[in-house]
Amino acid sequence: MNEGNIHIGATTPPSVAKLYQNQFEKDFSRFLQMRCMEIVPGGRMVLTVAGRKSKDVFNAGGTTTIFDLLSQGLRILVAEGRVAKEKLDSFNIPVYCPSADELTQLVQQCELLDISDIQLFEMDENRMHDSEQAEGTTAAHTAGQSMSATLRVATESLVASHFGEDILEEIFTVFARNFTSYIESEVEKSGITIITLYLQAKH
Repeated sequence: MNEGNIHIGATTPPSVAKLYQNQFEKDFSRFLQMRCMEIVPGGRMVLTVAGRKSKDVFNAGGTTTIFDLLSQGLRILVAEGRVAKEKLDSFNIPVYCPSADELTQLVQQCELLDISDIQLFEMDENRMHDSEQAEGTTAAHTAGQSMSATLRVATESLVASHFGEDILEEIFTVFARNFTSYIESEVEKSGITIITLYLQAKH
């Protein structure tokens, strides 16, 4: 249903995006219910999640870009015969980036918590890291390597279980190269939206 994509991309059918949305609503509602059982009366909870500023489910800013670049890398490996197309088409990263409105609605539906504050901020996905660059490398190359390492920490177990461990180095090497090219391009860059919810138990 989500051919050539591993997340909600530009060519993802609306029905797939809706499945992502429905699953998030189910999981997040359950998460709130379980956490409320652990909070003392009048207790507070702070949640920080990767989200999106746009109401458009297809536009999660920098998060969308990162997964699009990983999809692009996998399509390259499919074209080279390194990854089976069926493997790519059956793989979807289980991450959904909600909007602040969606989070607010789900908290209100839960009826166990009040929102005392909600804040949005952006992390610059193009940040040039503090680590020293190796001689002969560019800042964009360093950023590509760093972002690839960060993404690998978050997704390696998922990727390995689906595609096999022998392809890991190749997948994340291609991603690093793609991200470097993206940083060097003239396209307008988007940050990664972070949403923080300050919640208080009603009970």
